[in-house]
Amino acid sequence: MKYQFVLKILSLLLTLTFLFSACGTTQEQNAASLPTTDSANLSAETVTLPYSKDDGFNPYLTTNILTMQNAGLLFCKILTINPSFNLEYEAAASVTVSGTTVTIAPSSSCRFSNGAAVTAQDILTSLNLAWQSESYRGRFVNVGTIEQSGNQVIITLIEPDSMFAYLLDLPVLNTNDAYSTQPMSSGRYTYGGNGLVPNPYYAGTLNVQEIVLTNLTGYDSLVSNLNIGNISILDSEGKSDISSSTATRQSNYKLNHMVFLGLNSQGTYYVNKDVDGVVLSVEDLSTVGQKFLANASARNAISQLISRQLLSEKGYYGKAYPALGVINSLYPCVIAQQTISGQSNTDTAIAAIEALGYTKHELDGFYYDARDRRLSLRLLCYAGNSYKRYTAQLIKEQLSAIGIEVVLEETDNFETYTQKIASKQFDMYIGEVKLYNNMDMSPFFADTGAAQYGLTLSAALLESYAAFKADATTAPAFEQVFAAEMPFIPLVWTNGVVFHSKSISGLTATLSDIFYNFGEVQVAAAAN
Repeated sequence: MKYQFVLKILSLLLTLTFLFSACGTTQEQNAASLPTTDSANLSAETVTLPYSKDDGFNPYLTTNILTMQNAGLLFCKILTINPSFNLEYEAAASVTVSGTTVTIAPSSSCRFSNGAAVTAQDILTSLNLAWQSESYRGRFVNVGTIEQSGNQVIITLIEPDSMFAYLLDLPVLNTNDAYSTQPMSSGRYTYGGNGLVPNPYYAGTLNVQEIVLTNLTGYDSLVSNLNIGNISILDSEGKSDISSSTATRQSNYKLNHMVFLGLNSQGTYYVNKDVDGVVLSVEDLSTVGQKFLANASARNAISQLISRQLLSEKGYYGKAYPALGVINSLYPCVIAQQTISGQSNTDTAIAAIEALGYTKHELDGFYYDARDRRLSLRLLCYAGNSYKRYTAQLIKEQLSAIGIEVVLEETDNFETYTQKIASKQFDMYIGEVKLYNNMDMSPFFADTGAAQYGLTLSAALLESYAAFKADATTAPAFEQVFAAEMPFIPLVWTNGVVFHSKSISGLTATLSDIFYNFGEVQVAAAAN
């Protein structure tokens, strides 16, 4: 790879944190005077959203998650990823990706609250702001330049990325006040009333005519106000310590957060060197399990023994869906063209294990190698996450049922967990990584990737991945090469969860916008 994608190991266990600190920008006078309502005086039927007065409304000037959520109502995006993972154009009339050139042509369908249409200059300004921002700049690691050419915006990439358009679900701000904490609206709503009112130049349907904003400054306050019905909608991205109350319902939506089984197929070695760094000896400390996983047939057997449907339903309580390939199965380029099954296939797996020379002892029911060593796999798990802990237990049960011993190694210290991974002190581990929507596999395939520890990556696999990055139509071929080698085992993709008041019905969220179909939702009238 020509560029380095640096992703901290913390991304293996994504935990959403709400950030409520100001960015150091000066609050605009019009933002400071925006009317808000005390949450204690709200009825359950009022559509009320939380926001941070100190952080304002500009998603590029803060890391506040509420500001970024509410941006979905205030600003149109270049494009949106819909529930079927297809692209829907908003501020862009088209996005064309050809080699390392991405061309964006603006549409006249998005208009600011003053009636002006979004221009190429507005898109350029917004892209540059996103590139500089802490929250969005990770999407731009493969970007060389962004320029305007006539009525188009041209992005030049460092390397080809056929899926780059999936990174462009970005809010569009007006160039003239793009650095304001309350920039002009280009979306469905604008500022007014007790919070937000319809943008008079929005062409779509809006059933909700006013949204009340209430200033909330802490995570605990958010959760408590949600549970008693004082706020109407809150996105959790699957955060486990929020649960439905008598005042709320929940709607799930698909994310690109992959839970996977990391495999140490490289083994573990101790290299003895003298004071000058000359290698004196190399001691093979590889476990029986690591030697087993060094074989692609063995890795495939483990994959086939796992019921991803069971992990989704029981390990994640329905808040996940099976990973049928290395690319999310919902993407049009791979839909119905992946080879990993959601169900287990024990007969095929057993045949592969026995073909590798392992024999099951009748006395204890476990497989042994030719040197009469039990086939045992150490499974590392971070016990601080109940979903992953239960998933590890289910995997142990499924493998043990056919004669593979699994020894769970749990730790509730996340630093210890990550250190063990980095030093390859595992045979297998339960990991999670939030992939960018262009299905960038750098966490696994880059030399600096946070999830590359212990993986065996062939030249053929890396070549097929490079071909996919250059041409999305080759995605099925990439999936076939990956499934044959199985350097790690995709398990499930997690769901995001939007909690909302029971007065709201028909809400559909997506990974681009939790307010995806907000214009069509129905809100029950207040009781007399």
